[in-house]
Amino acid sequence: MANNKELSVSGLIKDTSFVNWAKGLNQNDIEYWNKWIVNNPDKIAIVTEAKDCIVGITFNTQELTASEIDTAWQDLEAKLTQQEQQQDSSSKTINWYILSGVAASIALLIVLYLNFTSTSITTYSTGIGETLVVNLTDGTRVQLNSNSKINFEKDNPRAIKLTGEAYFEVAKKLKTNAKFAVKTNDLLVEVFGTKFNVNAHRNKTSVTLDEGLVKLKLANGVTKSMLPGEHVSYSHSMDQTVKASSPKNIKEISSWKNGALEFNGVPLHKVAERIEDIYNVSVEFMDGEAPNQLLTGGLPINNLEICLKAISGATNTEIIKNDDTISIKLKP
Repeated sequence: MANNKELSVSGLIKDTSFVNWAKGLNQNDIEYWNKWIVNNPDKIAIVTEAKDCIVGITFNTQELTASEIDTAWQDLEAKLTQQEQQQDSSSKTINWYILSGVAASIALLIVLYLNFTSTSITTYSTGIGETLVVNLTDGTRVQLNSNSKINFEKDNPRAIKLTGEAYFEVAKKLKTNAKFAVKTNDLLVEVFGTKFNVNAHRNKTSVTLDEGLVKLKLANGVTKSMLPGEHVSYSHSMDQTVKASSPKNIKEISSWKNGALEFNGVPLHKVAERIEDIYNVSVEFMDGEAPNQLLTGGLPINNLEICLKAISGATNTEIIKNDDTISIKLKP
């Protein structure tokens, strides 16, 4: 929290509470800093500069000339002088509070302006073992998997930025025929009304289409259309190869939205990737045979302990958890 004697731009940038306020991430931090700025209007310049550094916002402010500032103060002083001549000493005290109130009001307006710009982006996120259903104002339903996040401008919920994994049931805008877009670091998904899964883990993006039509605009400039039943993966930071398939088990890809991952004869090293993404852990294999064990069955996405017990029982493996590291080997 803020210490006026040591307040600096570099200090604020390192302050987690201030960063949360600047990005509009935590209501308690937002309320604290809003109140703090009102009580410290002389620190607004430092606060503004620090906020600009964090969120990269450039404010369009109107510069006042020195003469305009002098005129404004002269008008204010003239009004106060006139009031002082008409009122007794007690009224003068009231005028001081009025002036203080004006200053506080100005500071509050600045706070509200800063806060408005910082919260113009709406964000939804999930922690480990959590899922979240978000109903957008356009009628679209978004289900976030564990360890995932979406954000969008408040006035444009049909342009989503995704980190992690989510399932989209897009409402079609019949009157305007407006597109719905999902952006990841690798590609842009454009649709009008459809159902699809997007997984943006592991420096690549995979799109699975259940219903409707989808157009992909890859980060390298290539476009690709998808039909229902298709699965496409692409990584802009790795090999930039488009991998397309029509898997028989396509429903298993988005099975997580029902609370469990479903596998049908899937190698354990592939299962481990899903566990790492959802539970934010690291999986290591302690022998050469364990990664090739096949798993058939369901694994919960909201309880790691049960998940690991299920894997162990279904694959004849021994699993050891040490903090965020999972070690797997075949049982003797």
